[in-house]
Amino acid sequence: MMDIDKEPKIKAPLSEDDRKKAFIEKLVRDATCAEDLFATRAEAHWLDEPDFQNAYAAAENISVWGSKIRWRVYTLVKSAQAAARLNGNFVECGANRGGTAMAVLTYVSPAAFDNRKFFLFDTFNGLVEEQLSEAERKLKHDNMLYPPVVEIVRQTFAPYNFVSIVQGAVPESLIHYDGQPVAYLHIDMNVVLPEVAALRFFWPLLLPGAPVIFDDYGFPRHSAQRIALDELAKELGTQIMMLPTGQGLLWKMD
Repeated sequence: MMDIDKEPKIKAPLSEDDRKKAFIEKLVRDATCAEDLFATRAEAHWLDEPDFQNAYAAAENISVWGSKIRWRVYTLVKSAQAAARLNGNFVECGANRGGTAMAVLTYVSPAAFDNRKFFLFDTFNGLVEEQLSEAERKLKHDNMLYPPVVEIVRQTFAPYNFVSIVQGAVPESLIHYDGQPVAYLHIDMNVVLPEVAALRFFWPLLLPGAPVIFDDYGFPRHSAQRIALDELAKELGTQIMMLPTGQGLLWKMD
């Protein structure tokens, strides 16, 4: 007869909360990248690639992000690299100091803009209060106002004659777009009204194969944007994919 003291002890099953806690502890312990919105155990080899490091450093040097957002920037530069094969302009709606735009043009190289423009649309002074819905006002955006940065941005991009800086609120400022086809579109304005307006405006101009990246798509504080953008995407016959970074991504297929 087996000694009762030597009988194998059956562990009680972990609760759902305990399983989640154990998973998170292991994920953080083994993470190759743990910053911004998520952690991952994926082999993020590109973190050590000189081209990416140079592009990210150029962006970080002029930005005030306050935290690392490397995977978000990686999503942008790789999308832009694919878009550079198309004969169309690059557009960013919501540029602030121009950090993500600088990462993109550094990564794909200024030479890729010999026959295209890079448009940067922004108030360069924060959100427009009149554009906020009541629900958005209740969020008490801590980024309602930024210091005026348009002159800083103009100085930063002065060496790049292909960069067109358009100050003003979207959608009104979109009248200054040159009407040419678009190969790359990045939307990051933190508010429903201008984001929906920008996608609707540029959709007919997007070339087949052009990426559209939404910065705030998956962030809980910006769920109103996701809902509104999804509704417009459905109307346009497409869908937006949420990424682990919180970004949304779609490709214009035809």
